[in-house]
Amino acid sequence: MVAQKQNLRTIKASGSDARAWSGRQYPDGSFSIGAVPPEKKRKAEKEYDQDWRATHEIVEWSEKDASEYQGYSDKVAYRTKDDKIDRYLTGFNRPSELSHQKKRYGKNGITSYGKRQVRSGSALLERRYGKERLGFMTATLPSANHGLDAVELYYLAENWAKVTRRFCDELRRELERQQAPTEIICVTEIQEKRFRNRGEVAPHLHIVFVAKSAGRRWRWYMTAECITNIWNRTLRNFLGDDSQFTGSGGSVDVKRVRKSATRYISKYMSKGGKILSEIQEQGLESCLPSQWWSAYGGLRKIIKNNILNLTQKLIKKYLSGIQVGSPDIMWSRDISIELPDGAQSRVGVAGGVRHTAYERWTGIPWDSPIWE
Repeated sequence: MVAQKQNLRTIKASGSDARAWSGRQYPDGSFSIGAVPPEKKRKAEKEYDQDWRATHEIVEWSEKDASEYQGYSDKVAYRTKDDKIDRYLTGFNRPSELSHQKKRYGKNGITSYGKRQVRSGSALLERRYGKERLGFMTATLPSANHGLDAVELYYLAENWAKVTRRFCDELRRELERQQAPTEIICVTEIQEKRFRNRGEVAPHLHIVFVAKSAGRRWRWYMTAECITNIWNRTLRNFLGDDSQFTGSGGSVDVKRVRKSATRYISKYMSKGGKILSEIQEQGLESCLPSQWWSAYGGLRKIIKNNILNLTQKLIKKYLSGIQVGSPDIMWSRDISIELPDGAQSRVGVAGGVRHTAYERWTGIPWDSPIWE
């Protein structure tokens, strides 16, 4: 009976009842449309929350904060109501140790959400400034031949998010001095060959940014040598004065985007993923980035502002275009789930639209995205 209702709901959604669908259009031209979850599921979630609150209670205490600017801060933990408080306090020296260990993110590589953000960010840079002005950069960590020992490489990998942020901040400051756009999108890749050959977990960085000025007499805002110096200086300053690192050896490769910035950076989001499990098996999980992508210069907000919630009228156009094989739809694939009876039920669809259709349907010029 449940399966029949599910099938009926899906059939209605794919036909006349478009209200059963919701959808989003993304800046890179891709879209996703999904069936709205049944009301019963949302009701079940509320009942679950009520059951949880009925069986758990909050344990609160105050603890001296290490900051000189704050006094006591409130701490909160949860326990089931049939447990005794001494079970939690036994073996702990102070209340803060009641908190659970922070979840480790990034073990499985970049997420689907992260990939979509990276594709959207690079597509927006291309739409705004044109691919002829964009540069694609790869920043690589130096080897032991330049005074970087295994401990320091481990330290850089373990603090990769901070290294990335400092480097991108330095890049943006130099771009500002050159009166250039400062939006940057970047993604991390683990060098597979380096891990295979030397057992080193060495992340390196791929960046899309505005590298050239506009007009006929264009110029590079920064030379490759300038960017290399910024990269090595960032590493040297991060390691500190006690390091034997010579401040050279870290390489930067910069080239102009010839075809598509999105294709360039998407290529590297799928590399290096095969060795993640091997790295964890060797106990080097902490060397994997907790954040595999980043956006700077207000690009996160710009991406968010250019993600469009599709109206029911637009959803009908998309679904109709998929059904009749319209040239406006470049590609599409169904998203299905398996029902309890083993049957497959279509619960959504993903695809991509042509630029001309994007402009016609959304009313937003492809070369003039929302930039605020």
